[in-house]
Amino acid sequence: MLRFLARLSARFVFVVASVVTLVFFVQRLIPGTPADAIFGPDAPAVQKQIWLHERGFDRPLQQQYKDYVTHLLRGDFGRKLIDDKEIGPQLRERLKATFQLGICAFAFSMLFAFVSGILAALREGSVIDHSLSLLSVLLVSSPVFMTGTILLWLFAVQWNLLPLTGQQGFKSLLLPALTLGAALAAMTSRMIRATLLEVLHENYIRTARAKGLRNIHVYLKHALRNAILPVIAILGLQLAGLLGGAVITEQVFTWPGLGSLMIEAVNQRDYNLVSACVVVLAVVHVTVSSAVELLQKLIDPRTPDVAG
Repeated sequence: MLRFLARLSARFVFVVASVVTLVFFVQRLIPGTPADAIFGPDAPAVQKQIWLHERGFDRPLQQQYKDYVTHLLRGDFGRKLIDDKEIGPQLRERLKATFQLGICAFAFSMLFAFVSGILAALREGSVIDHSLSLLSVLLVSSPVFMTGTILLWLFAVQWNLLPLTGQQGFKSLLLPALTLGAALAAMTSRMIRATLLEVLHENYIRTARAKGLRNIHVYLKHALRNAILPVIAILGLQLAGLLGGAVITEQVFTWPGLGSLMIEAVNQRDYNLVSACVVVLAVVHVTVSSAVELLQKLIDPRTPDVAG
C-alpha cells in the first residue's frame, strides 16, 4: 500500500508540474501579447512596451517561469492583467460554484445510473431494458450544448418551470446539473447493467439462490457488491470528464463557475488568470482520479496497481 501511495503522489506531482509548464510556455508561443488585448491593435507600440516592462513580460522566459513557479508554490496566483485584481478570491468563488454544479451532476448521474442499470439488468430483454438502452445511447451521443439547449427550451421556455440562465438558487442548478450529468449517468448505467448481468450468471449466485436466499438478498449482498468494483475502476475517468463538460455547460447556462472564468481569461489573453484556472482544474482532475483509485484499492486489495 505504501508503494501504491508513493506512486500516486509521484504521478500527482508529475502531472501538475507538466500542466504548469505547458500552459506557461504555450501561452507565450501564441502570437500577440496581453497588451494587444488590453490596448487594442491601434495603440502605440511604446505604450504596450511600457506596460509589458512594468509587469516583467520582457524578461527572459526562464526567469519568468522561475518567478511564476515560486509564487505558485506559495499559493499566490498573482493578479489579473485586465484590472489588477487578486486572482485568489475570485478563483475560490468560481471554484465553489463549479463544485456545486459538479456535486449535483454527480449525485443525479449516480441515482439515475444505479436505478436504471439495476432495473435493466433484472429485466433483461424486456421493453424496459430496450427503452433504457435507447435513452442511454441518446444521452451519450448528444453533445453537452445540444442536451443543454433542449432542456432549456423545454423547461425554461416552453413550460416555464425553471430559470433560463444565471445563479438564482437551487432551481437554477437543476438544468445545468442534469445537462452535465446526463452522459455520465448513461455510461455508468450501461456499465452497471453489463457487470451485473455477468455476475448474475456466476456459479456462486446460483448457489446462493439454491440455498433459498431471497432475491433481494442475493442481488444486494452478493451480485451488486461484486459488480460495483469494475464500475469504480472506470468511474474516476468519468468523474474527471465532468470538469471538461463543465466548461461548456457553464457557458450554455451562464453559470458563474471556473469554466466560464477560464473562457473569459482566454478571450482577454490574461496569462495569469488562464494559468490559474488550468492549474486548479488539473489539480482537481488528478486528485479525483487518485482518490477513486485509492478507494478501489481499499475495497479490493487484490486490484493491480495502476498508478505510476
